[in-house]
Amino acid sequence: MKSINNFHPRSNRYKPIEKKSINAPDAEVVKPKKADKINSRLLSKVRWNPNSDSELNILSLGAGVQSSTLLLMSLNGDMPPLDYVIFADTGWEPKAVYDHLKKLKIQCRKADLPLFVVQNKNEANIAKDPFNDEDPNSSITDMPLYIRKKDGVKGGMIQRRCTGTYKVRPISKMLTALRKQTKAKRVRQWIGISYDELHRMRNNPSPNVVNYYPLVENEIDRNACHVWLKSHGWTAPKSSCVGCPYHSDDTWSWLRENCPDDFREAVKFDKKIRIQNNTDSIINGDLYLHRARIPLEDVVFKIKKRKDANNFGQQTGVDSNSGDDFQYGFANECEGLCGV
Repeated sequence: MKSINNFHPRSNRYKPIEKKSINAPDAEVVKPKKADKINSRLLSKVRWNPNSDSELNILSLGAGVQSSTLLLMSLNGDMPPLDYVIFADTGWEPKAVYDHLKKLKIQCRKADLPLFVVQNKNEANIAKDPFNDEDPNSSITDMPLYIRKKDGVKGGMIQRRCTGTYKVRPISKMLTALRKQTKAKRVRQWIGISYDELHRMRNNPSPNVVNYYPLVENEIDRNACHVWLKSHGWTAPKSSCVGCPYHSDDTWSWLRENCPDDFREAVKFDKKIRIQNNTDSIINGDLYLHRARIPLEDVVFKIKKRKDANNFGQQTGVDSNSGDDFQYGFANECEGLCGV
């Protein structure tokens, strides 16, 4: 891990808050408001500053370990200052993520740093939209569900499209809005991929957006993120949808034991995708959330015991990944762009 001493020339964007105040607060309960109303209010305050440079620094926040570390490091003066933060809400995040997001919002308000919550549409919910007959654009086959053929043979997985619909597009739309509103020439989009996840780095297809990976640049891996968070009084949950098919058994088990309401919602969804599967002619089989391709409520989870587990199956001091998430092509958490 490199020594972080990269004070940004635009650091007068805001003054880093005192180190003691970065510690996790006993967060006040922030009453939820519709994201579109909040975003409209925030956008109305966005103005072009002719004295600023022509590049916006915007964090794609997943509210997981890495992106939370990036945000808090920036607020603490250990990373360059940010101009805006964007969180894409799928409508089916774990309670631990929403609770953590409330605390991050408090820190952003203290620093006068706008945090936008975006969705692909008003009141979007990845768990409910596929069953909405009035929404022809949503389908069960948007999610990477597991297939068991009619003859009982295990099939593959449906190609994942939910990331583009619920993460990439709403974030890209807000990036464009902010760039045009501020008359900036381009956006530097911060993404919470750590040094141990180099394989996840991608270029942005937009000519006006450059993907930036500060954790990689400073050789900060996931373990170092845990250590930094812990030293500042923080922990962070795993950021992914409640019913993400890429969950490891450790995550499913933790969810069942610690967030029974969330787990019950996942079980209901798992049943519903077989009852209301209108894609039989295409899939030629049944769909499941778990890779065992049996009902989620019947799965006997193969647990790989880890100490110090906390929110959503994460550890506080060392990397908590069991290996399953990586084995199945999902690098542990969404981090704003769902591993894409």
